[in-house]
Amino acid sequence: MDDLLVDARSGVLTSLEPHIRSDMPTGWVGWAARVADTRNFGGSGSLFRADPYGFGASIRDDAAARGAATGEAVERYCGNVVPEDLIRSSASALELAGSRVVDPAKFALYSEDQYRLPGFPFVPFTSALEIRWALGHTMDEKVPTYVPAALTYLGYYTGTRRGEPPIASLQYAGIAAGRSRDEAEMSALLELLERDATALWWCGDRSQPAIELADWERLPAHRQLGDLESQTRSVRVLLLPSPFGIPVAAVWIRDDRRGLVALGTACRPTVEAAVSKALVEAYAVLAITIDLADPDGPTWRSVADGTLPAHLYKPFRADRRYRDEFDAQWKDVVDLPTVAQLYLDPVMAGAAEEHLFDYTETRSVSEIPDEAPLNLTSLIALLTSRGHQPLSVDLTTRDISIAGLHVVRVLSPGLYNNAPAAFPLLGGSRLTSKV
Repeated sequence: MDDLLVDARSGVLTSLEPHIRSDMPTGWVGWAARVADTRNFGGSGSLFRADPYGFGASIRDDAAARGAATGEAVERYCGNVVPEDLIRSSASALELAGSRVVDPAKFALYSEDQYRLPGFPFVPFTSALEIRWALGHTMDEKVPTYVPAALTYLGYYTGTRRGEPPIASLQYAGIAAGRSRDEAEMSALLELLERDATALWWCGDRSQPAIELADWERLPAHRQLGDLESQTRSVRVLLLPSPFGIPVAAVWIRDDRRGLVALGTACRPTVEAAVSKALVEAYAVLAITIDLADPDGPTWRSVADGTLPAHLYKPFRADRRYRDEFDAQWKDVVDLPTVAQLYLDPVMAGAAEEHLFDYTETRSVSEIPDEAPLNLTSLIALLTSRGHQPLSVDLTTRDISIAGLHVVRVLSPGLYNNAPAAFPLLGGSRLTSKV
């Protein structure tokens, strides 16, 4: 697979290398992929711009980390290839023509109060709104179904599509790569469930407490990590309330020596797997914050040379008082990289920790009940039975298909995605009622 994807001159990926760091645990393995400058693919007029990087990490598994980096790079590559022949219509018109189309009212997007805010950039997604649609299918019976293109592709509102009615910001979760379509779809669904549970908890759903695992160190992941800085780092592990009964873990790291914090979350079929993945993600976020706190680090070098857009970050501050740089209502927090910088501020970091642990119960790992077996078929059936019928769109480009990978976008209407603080997803009904 790598032989077909990686080439410094002509590959979809121009490099795929280990990401070695002395400030990470010895068992934390990272790999980084660099994506070709796709603006060159379509000539001087090409508007196809894929994200320049992909990253993957694991605990003591080079192959898994390498595969994750490749997968992230490839999914962002395919997700930015928007077909030019997408149908433009309204949901009502498509239904009248005999096509099956997802119901716009089922998506958890924005509230009526948000739409009324002066300058709010998005419009209500109604059955009468004319937009472009991608053709996917329901994941249970494989019925061809139209879904919104803007919720399917990455960076949709660019180029000639800038003038289309905007219905939402970029949808981060639900796009995934895999060695088979089933593998990609399973990864996408688990990511959607992770973000949904995290969004509900973060936005104030305290109908159930989160479970703090007092002895999470008993899990194999702790023994395999080998954090040499454990004396100055505290790690806390939560199991978040899971609306669908599938384990969702959150790992909070506080690095006292550097004055930094990091949060990682994950959804997996078992508690052990969820905690392991959340640990990997939390340390990956910590690595990002360490770089952001260093004016001479790789992040700021990439901003200086134009590899990373400068608008993603506020100017570097040695005192880390980034809260002072942002609008009081978060109107300028429009992208996720900005959030990492914001939480370098000690005030923000302290508030986040207080919020995360304000309603918890402490239990032992041995008190957590065993999970029911889970596979793609049972997960699809579960979501469908709860009114969140998942749909899948194949985004695999021909070059990626030749390399043996598959990329999908999965949508499960009614689940909450993660979004920038400027545009929180406060629509739907599940933020204020029991699931």
